[in-house]
Amino acid sequence: MAYPNFFVVGHPKSGTTAMYAFLRQHPDVFMSPLKEPCYFCTDFHDESDRLHGGRVFFPIRSTEKYLSLFREARDHAVVGEASPLYLCSSTAIQNIAKVRPDARILAILREPVDFLVSLHKQRVRNGYEDQTSLLDALNLEHARREGRHLPKDVPCARLLFYREWIRYWEHLARCFQHFPRERVKVVIYEDFRRDNKGVFREVAEWLGIDPTFQPTFREINKYPEGELSPLARWLYRPRLRALLRNLVPVRWYDAIWDFAFGVFWRPSPESKSDKEKIRDILDQEIKETIERTSEVLKRDLYSIWGKSGGQDKPEYGRPSATSGLLQVKG
Repeated sequence: MAYPNFFVVGHPKSGTTAMYAFLRQHPDVFMSPLKEPCYFCTDFHDESDRLHGGRVFFPIRSTEKYLSLFREARDHAVVGEASPLYLCSSTAIQNIAKVRPDARILAILREPVDFLVSLHKQRVRNGYEDQTSLLDALNLEHARREGRHLPKDVPCARLLFYREWIRYWEHLARCFQHFPRERVKVVIYEDFRRDNKGVFREVAEWLGIDPTFQPTFREINKYPEGELSPLARWLYRPRLRALLRNLVPVRWYDAIWDFAFGVFWRPSPESKSDKEKIRDILDQEIKETIERTSEVLKRDLYSIWGKSGGQDKPEYGRPSATSGLLQVKG
């Protein structure tokens, strides 16, 4: 059985679940019934095993187990999977290239602060993060890099190195190092959210499948701001989820947790003032991300991320006249 020829590699909380769900509806596409098998990010596997003293997380390790996810694929032109950890992984893209040098790689990027706020909430919700304030989590990054103040159920420490997750240009550099540019497509989340149909059509054309097919477009993976109840946090322990993932059919796993969220999630309002503080703290990192990623993509991302779509986003200053970004005209 051949390896898949298409990979949605990230980032999490940037529309990857929606893209996965829409592509699954296309008659020319077979996507793994288990989203996020995380097979190729062997660096995360190794870090996790060292942290926990054995294999507790990332159950899809063997080639046989991984390829079994695609055994129902027939004559589909595209056979793929979506593991949003791959883009931040230092090994995943290279590992994919070793077995499928002809693969197509799709990445989705989101405005950095919105991305981090959403990513942090997901980490809290998953039981990986014990700091309910992203500001506090950012302040702990240095200590966590030294192995201190790590939640006991985080699969590996790097999941909590939030600044590392917004170094988009470095993540993309790995893609372009191992694959020709025509086999790597980068979607901007804000474009995708504004025009699901148009962006999906572009992706279909790039994949070489019927671009006129229209899936049922609906909001995917949208949870209100809030937290799990104490009982739910106990039931939703990562180790228990890892055990369940090995016991139930892959088609049921995501449905079980989607149902659980609907029952146990307690909504609460989001603080806009915290976002402003995060922007202040990460000001230089954000500017560097926007500028360098713009240069890599040859697209002026300041026009999208530098000022906003949302009223609470300030305009980031554009780079100086000596910057290479000024040569980028969309």
